Amino acid sequence: MFFTVYKTTNLITGRIYIGKHKCLCLDDNYLGSGLILKRAIKKYGAKNFKREILYIFYTAQEMDKKERELIDALLGEKTSIYNIKRGGQGGFDHIGDRRYGGPAKWSAGGHKTGPVNGKVIRERMVSDLEFRKKQICHLKTIGLLGSGKAKALWSSGHLCGRPHSQTSISKMKVAFEKIGHAKGPKNSQHGTIWINRDGINKKIKAGEKGVYEEDGWHKGRIFLQNKALTKGEQHPLHGTVYIHKERQVKRIKKIDLAVFLSNGWLLGRNIKAN
Repeated sequence: MFFTVYKTTNLITGRIYIGKHKCLCLDDNYLGSGLILKRAIKKYGAKNFKREILYIFYTAQEMDKKERELIDALLGEKTSIYNIKRGGQGGFDHIGDRRYGGPAKWSAGGHKTGPVNGKVIRERMVSDLEFRKKQICHLKTIGLLGSGKAKALWSSGHLCGRPHSQTSISKMKVAFEKIGHAKGPKNSQHGTIWINRDGINKKIKAGEKGVYEEDGWHKGRIFLQNKALTKGEQHPLHGTVYIHKERQVKRIKKIDLAVFLSNGWLLGRNIKAN
């Protein structure tokens, strides 16, 4: 059983609601049961409200205390909130109600029903792999995976190194296709291109292409068949330097540098004037 304190925000007006919630599933879409809040949800629609879990506790006493502290602070500041009374009292004692995607009853052993506490939930995290996987998934979703409280829930192990099943992969593909994952501006490489010069590859913004082309760069990447050729004396550019004269730029072997310098060439690349 999780004892949580959460914040529900009206995405249109910015008004908030602080509440407490006892649940087995952290991601159960529960928004709150306050009278004014429920009227607002009916008016604006549930899609215009966002719930954030602020704290997770293992006892109702800790949960009540934290809720009271937060509400009292907000009431004192006269912040625009839906709460109309001090926290830590009353509230909605929903436990896995079917209306919120959870089972009507839960049993640590699968047969005997009854009150569930923090110790039982931790034991089930250790003994029940499927249950642990589901809860870790919820914790990742709400951004609590790295918290000290969350780590106590899977002290016996985690999902690192465990491959996704084919069913899971198929579901992810459908979800990613639906939201346009990694496509267009959502792709971290959007608007960039590869360029190369003298065996060197570089990634730049597409808008900078013209500037680099003037300096001798070409669009695309070069792939060396043997990576050993990119090191030391095996590198194709080893022992060479750039020289320039007027608007000409070329690369030569270092042993020929003195000859070119005597003919008016300068060491380095030519920096073109605007």
